Amino acid sequence: MEAAIVVLAGGLSTRMGTNKLNIQFKGMPMLRYTVHRLKQLNLPIYISVHDKHLEGFKNCIKDIHSSPRTPLLGMLSVCMKIKHEKIFVTTADSPEINLNVIRYMLDYLPTFSSVIPMWESGKPEIIHAAYDRQKLTPILEMMWNKNLYQVSSLLTLAPKPLFISTEHLRHLDPQLTSLMDFDTPEEIHNYFNKN
Repeated sequence: MEAAIVVLAGGLSTRMGTNKLNIQFKGMPMLRYTVHRLKQLNLPIYISVHDKHLEGFKNCIKDIHSSPRTPLLGMLSVCMKIKHEKIFVTTADSPEINLNVIRYMLDYLPTFSSVIPMWESGKPEIIHAAYDRQKLTPILEMMWNKNLYQVSSLLTLAPKPLFISTEHLRHLDPQLTSLMDFDTPEEIHNYFNKN
């Protein structure tokens, strides 16, 4: 079953205060660092963008609607344009994603329609998850048409999901960096102070 990586990069970076795609992370703009890391998987990478092609990147897919700008719109736009059966969805601001976690989660497809990490608190990580694209696309279309823009609605609509506890994922990713994204300058500062 052919797989691909979907990188959501169409957000507004409101909480960051500047375009986070260009923030330096270990000597590279964050999006470039994230994509560079993901290329090690040797899978096609598609970058979801809102309205413009990103210079220097292949496979940018523009949103099919102008608003509202949500992760759902990015996922829907990419799913409607690609043919890969399995996708792993992540974000441009997740530069430390663990490649073994991606492989591990993709391996559960198509037995399950989606493979979603679940925090001990019960909060799912819908954006850092693996999906059967053929099952996901009609659900995303229906959600869009019914104005259900929050990706959390997938939890009740996706058939046969598999929830993997974050504790289970720690054997591949002890620090759970695969589920980490940077939304504020403080989060980046705190990350570099710890590492």
